[in-house]
This record gives sequence, structure tokens and C-alpha cells, in this order.
Amino acid sequence: MSKWQKKLAPPANDVEEWIDRLKYRLADRLGSLEPVRLVPLVAFTHPGGLYLKGRALRQRTSITGADNDSLWDDLLDLYRRANSDEIPGARILAHAGGQTLEMCSDAEGYFELHLPGAAPDSVELESLPEPHRNLPAAPRTAVPLVQNARPARFGVISDIDDTLLVTNVQSLAGLARSLLSGRAGQRLPFPGAPALYRGLHQGSAPLFFVSSSPWNLHDLLDETFDAHGLPERVAFLRDWGISDQELLPTDNFDHKLGLLRQITGFFPDLPFLLIGDSGQQDPEIYASFVAENPGRVLAVYIRDVSPDPRRDAAVLALGPSGVPLLLAPDSLSMARDAAARGWLDAAAVHEIEVDFQVRYDF
Repeated sequence: MSKWQKKLAPPANDVEEWIDRLKYRLADRLGSLEPVRLVPLVAFTHPGGLYLKGRALRQRTSITGADNDSLWDDLLDLYRRANSDEIPGARILAHAGGQTLEMCSDAEGYFELHLPGAAPDSVELESLPEPHRNLPAAPRTAVPLVQNARPARFGVISDIDDTLLVTNVQSLAGLARSLLSGRAGQRLPFPGAPALYRGLHQGSAPLFFVSSSPWNLHDLLDETFDAHGLPERVAFLRDWGISDQELLPTDNFDHKLGLLRQITGFFPDLPFLLIGDSGQQDPEIYASFVAENPGRVLAVYIRDVSPDPRRDAAVLALGPSGVPLLLAPDSLSMARDAAARGWLDAAAVHEIEVDFQVRYDF
């Protein structure tokens, strides 16, 4: 983190917390006609139990890209997603596996649950009414639950931008396009990429996506994944709020490395494939994780999106001992390598080849 961030982050965080406290006091005193909305962000089972992360927000109209037809619509949706009205200190009940557990949302409205034991078949959330804060109850609703407790040979952890979706986030224009794309159809995947993930997911392999995009874009990403036929998956994003450590979310290295540690920790006996791109720090992050976790990574696949041969050489020089690292020009190269190692079947490779023929009109 830069020196100016270290100096400015603590006072900026203090100011933001003061403004938030004032806003929440006014909201509690004046009341609100908007009910509490519990937004599940991550919910999946694993061999050790259940993990759930969500956020308590003031109700807002559902945002969908289906009706968008202009840049103005995209800008409005971006504003509505960024302007989330979080509820700190909300009392939330989770019903899972015959148990009822209470959680409390943090200062940014996030709540989290680790439930050890047998993986439940379903989860439901509700919030308790708090009349003294003019907070109504959120009715009991089911949470989409990804079942990852089944036996599998390996898991997959992948980046999103410039790995699955064509974004070019290393440029200012690409980053702006990523944030402003308010419709699923605007976020195009690389040829064959969705089929690659579908093929790797066969046999119940847990599929995780990690990104430095804000949690506020979670619904848009989920809609995009569905539009492109991605299989059952979990996506971990990040909070873009000011903290006492960081003014802007620029430290991608520690963020993604922490997610790798967290995800693999849920599956202590499972090796993983790591997929990323050469545009930013994915190769360095993955190399660091491999070095500190011997035996946990089967292979590292890096999509080559950099035009600089010096970057290619730097990525190849990171090749961790005993772990294959492929700097691949496309999804088909990754698929053929994975098939040769027994991680992908011939039908999946054929589907990717067909996608290439359609996209490039071979």
C-alpha cells in the first residue's frame, strides 16, 4: 500500500464512520418505509459443514439488466448498486440443519456464519424486528445453497476479469467498461471459457471465482454467469468501503491470496487447479500460494493477455517446482492440457473446439 494511503486512510475512515453513525441515528429516529432485505452473497456446503456470507440492506427495487437499453440505464444501475443502504447491528436468524443460529451484521451490514457438522440440505434467513430502531422484520426466505460437500477429485479457483470475461482491466477504459456494463450480454466470455469450466466442474468439482470487484456487483456477475451457462459456482468479491488500512481497494495481492487460503481451508484434503491471467498479479499470487502450500495445487493455468514478451518471460520464470504452469493463449490450450492430464474428458474438449469454430469461423 502506498504511503499516502497509509496516512489518509485512518482519518478518512474516522470521517466515514462519523457520517454513518449520524445517518443511522437519523434513519432509526425517523423510521423508513423500506423493509429489511437480506442479501445472500456466498452460501455453500463443504466437507466440514456450511459457510454463509450475506448483507443486511434497506429494501430497494430489484435491479436487472433485462430492461437496459442505453448508457443512461447502465449509469443509473451503477449508482443504485453503489448506493447500498446497509444496516449495521441487524439481528439475523439462520435456520439450517435443524438448528437456528443468530448473527449480527457488522458496520457495513455484512454477516457471516460458519456451521460445522453435517452439511445441511437447505438454509433459510430472517431478521428480527427492532421497534426501537424502526426496523421491521425480514420474512423467512430460502437461500440458494451450492452443494460442495460431495466427493470430488479436485477443486477449481479462478479469476474473473480477463480470465473468464473479456475486460482488459489493466487499462482505465477496460476498468470503466467493467463497472458500467449493466447488462449480462455486455460481459462477453473468452471463446470456449464457459465450456472449460463446465467440463472441469463435472464430477462435482467445487468451482470458485475470486475477484477484486465490489460486492455491490454480485447480482450482475451472477446474472452474467447464468447468461453464459456457467455451472454451479461460488464467487468471492470484496468490500470497496474505506477502512483504517486502505482508502482505495488497490491491494489485490493480499486480498486474493487471503481468499485462496480461505477457500482451500474449507477443503483440507482436496487439491486445486488455479486459473488466472497475465494482465495483473495472478501469476505472482498463485506462485506465492503454491510455495506456502505444497501439495495443494495440481496446476496453474494463466491466460496470456499481455502483449509484452517481457511479461511472458516473467510469468514463465515463476513456474513453481513440481507444479505445472501453462501460459496459454486461449481456453482450448488449457482444455487440451487438462485432458492430457486426465482432468477433462474428450466431450468437453470437443465442445470447446466447436465454440472456437463458431466464434472464429474456422
